Amino acid sequence: MVKDQTYAQIHEFEDDLDALNEHFLIESAENNKMVFVNSRIDYQYRDNTLNNYCLYDFTSWFRKKKIDENDKRILAKTNEETTSISRGRPSNERYKFLPQHPQHFSHILMKWTKPRVPVLIGPMIPRRERDETKERYYRAILTLFVPWRTITDLCDVTGT
Repeated sequence: MVKDQTYAQIHEFEDDLDALNEHFLIESAENNKMVFVNSRIDYQYRDNTLNNYCLYDFTSWFRKKKIDENDKRILAKTNEETTSISRGRPSNERYKFLPQHPQHFSHILMKWTKPRVPVLIGPMIPRRERDETKERYYRAILTLFVPWRTITDLCDVTGT
């Protein structure tokens, strides 16, 4: 019995440590520079017109895409706010990242025609029923389903 409790405590401690670690991908940026990126950074530095999207919905509706000539043309037309009638299927909405994003000049966000179902990878969302994991559970739910840019948008730093 003691052995099982110790194993469970170690496993929970490892889950806590894994939850603190962020995972990054290395991608190319302009001028042959390499940058670390992850979904949190993409979400945090999304265009201001997307402020009302929570992280879950943002991941469902948007994908990051390297800017090509077609994107530049569509973004230029959007900026001119011309309402010309064009033939064919309307183009998907495109949004720039805020200037603080490491790929501000090389990538954009493109809205899917239909939303995707995000698959959560990584540590499991803690159980709400257990007192020792209740706080982590609520933090995870807030992070996924309430729009935010910084941690203070979700909760006061000293709050629970």
